[in-house]
Amino acid sequence: MRNIILALIFCFSFAYGNAEKNFTDGLDAQKKGDVKKAIKLYGLSCDKNYLPSCYNLGLIYLSGKNIKKDAKKAVDLFKKSCDKDFFSGCSALGYIYHIGSGVKKDAKKAVKFYQKSCDFGSEGDCFKLGLMYNDGNGVKKDARKAFKIFNKICYNKRSKNCSMLGFMYGGLCGQNDPKGCTMLGMLFEKSIGVEKSQKTQDKALELYQKSCKMGDEVGCEAHKKLKNGDSFWKGWF
Repeated sequence: MRNIILALIFCFSFAYGNAEKNFTDGLDAQKKGDVKKAIKLYGLSCDKNYLPSCYNLGLIYLSGKNIKKDAKKAVDLFKKSCDKDFFSGCSALGYIYHIGSGVKKDAKKAVKFYQKSCDFGSEGDCFKLGLMYNDGNGVKKDARKAFKIFNKICYNKRSKNCSMLGFMYGGLCGQNDPKGCTMLGMLFEKSIGVEKSQKTQDKALELYQKSCKMGDEVGCEAHKKLKNGDSFWKGWF
């Protein structure tokens, strides 16, 4: 029994190692412009479920460079990699359905695949997903859901995401949403997406006061803490 298990492990390791080699050889062939050879090598590797090969093969068929474009094959290859949790495949599917690259535009499917890629940790796809919720594209318009997504990725100090988050909170605050004003105040207080200065702290106090007057208890507490040189958000970051 032990010998059988060892033999199976050896066979699996050999097959996977071979698949990895075919992938690297495929990369080399593609760089040299030998697309036919790259397709063959990626195909052999993908057949053994080496997912980067499936993804690269999908890109070749989608681009149609030095080969007849085949969007259906590309979608099938991206789906194979996405189904096995290779997030780049999910990201590609989101993009394809979002802009209608070789397939009919389908915003609902784009949301589905962006969500999966976002769940795997792709900040770029989280950002796209947030925009779709903000615009009501493929999903019911949900500004709160959008800024929750932006909020999550903004903490990594990505200025683009933080700027969008500020836009979202600012829009809500402008509509007299007390939570929006409180969270916009938090961005100014914690200097997320802006340089810290006395002006940003004063702006935070102003926004907290506004939200407090509209009945937001967190805004009231945040205003009180900041005025006394403390922070309500201590330990949140």
